[in-house]
Amino acid sequence: MDRKLIDVPLGELLNKFGAGSHKPGSGSAAALSAMVSAKMVITVIDLTKEKGTYGKYVPDLLKISELIETDYYPELVDLFQRDSDEFDKVIKLRRQRNAEMDQATKKLIVIQLEKVMRTATEIPMRIAELSLDIGKFAIEVFDHGFKAVRGDSGVGLNSAISAVSGCLYIIDLNLASITPGEWMENIAWRKSEVVKQYMELMHQDAKRHKVLEAEVEAHMSSEFNKTMGIYQDGNLIKEIKNEEDLENLVRKLQNEIWIHRKNIWAEKLPEGHILALQPDTVLKKVLGYNYIEVNELGYNETAEGKYEVAGVIDRSKKLVQVSKKFPKESMRFTAAHELGHALLHNHAVLHRDRAIDGEKQTLRAGEEMQADKFAVLFLMPAKYVREMFQTAFKTPVFEINDSNLLAFGVGNIREFTTRYGDIRSLARYLASAKVFGGKGIVPLHKIFGVSVETMAIRLEELGLVKV
Repeated sequence: MDRKLIDVPLGELLNKFGAGSHKPGSGSAAALSAMVSAKMVITVIDLTKEKGTYGKYVPDLLKISELIETDYYPELVDLFQRDSDEFDKVIKLRRQRNAEMDQATKKLIVIQLEKVMRTATEIPMRIAELSLDIGKFAIEVFDHGFKAVRGDSGVGLNSAISAVSGCLYIIDLNLASITPGEWMENIAWRKSEVVKQYMELMHQDAKRHKVLEAEVEAHMSSEFNKTMGIYQDGNLIKEIKNEEDLENLVRKLQNEIWIHRKNIWAEKLPEGHILALQPDTVLKKVLGYNYIEVNELGYNETAEGKYEVAGVIDRSKKLVQVSKKFPKESMRFTAAHELGHALLHNHAVLHRDRAIDGEKQTLRAGEEMQADKFAVLFLMPAKYVREMFQTAFKTPVFEINDSNLLAFGVGNIREFTTRYGDIRSLARYLASAKVFGGKGIVPLHKIFGVSVETMAIRLEELGLVKV
């Protein structure tokens, strides 16, 4: 005598489901989902009754637990087995019908088959009805049970929904082969009631997901405010001893920006890490600065001469202004430069005398050099520059050779070397390249939103160009 399905070890049972046989079948699988749902609900109730803060809900929850243990679960165990047994009868009768040559005998088999099919349809119908109730119990424990295990409640709810959905598939499939009549009308009515409750159960499931999503958003908002508070005070240069420290600071900020992008951008999220490197947005949404682009900012005289001001930061007013008299790429670099000042320094007012876009200038003040370096690291992270370079040119380091020049469509190496033989000229060429290997590519300087010169300098710094 075969063991009952409930006594079969899990691994063996799963193998039976995956063995390509009709026994056990889909109805038994649906019953199993419902049984899992029932046990998850009981688990949450058991954990809840140990927590004193849920005292007013415990009596009702214990009634649910008792009802499941005494009524629902035993019936599901029975249906779990019965579905397998009844559907086995269906399969055997179908085979007899198909093999029978005598029409009179075949007709008798068909009558018997229809009777068994009705039973095989009523079983998943009952499983569905029981699953709906257990799903409602799962909602109850989600709402009033131990909050820390709402994942268990959610699994219980979704297992119940899965069981109902599976049963509806089985019922419709079976009804398509049964003769219409009073029995079918009754089943169709019961099915319509199941469908209504099933749709409501899914609606309630979606609402519970929203509850948890809202809690996650509140948590992320709290963490965002806590994390970004570190940056809002500025004067972080005191923690920077070398360029590696500065790069680590920038990388940490970039990671935080990506992690908390929903808090920063709300619904219109950047589609990738590089597109999240928006200095004006960080100034406004993270540091609370008013960022304004103005027609001009006048001139500033230094020992080196008179220069048109590209940007100004006023920490006391939480204000950054960037001049529109420079190209868009230069404005973006200036915004990143001012972001660097906001994070690193504590002077009340600082002017950016000119838009140098990251080129090293030994005569610039130390703080200006630091802000420039910050802008370079922020706008062109080494990791992504290397990745985009490799993607574009199919090599980690570019050097002039027949293969690379062929990919550029260059036939005369000598002429190319004459024009681009020094490292800066070659870096500029690569920074602005639009075609490689016969395919169009987005120029690197466009990807990172900087000038060709700035991009070329960064390629040199990272050792990506060799002559």
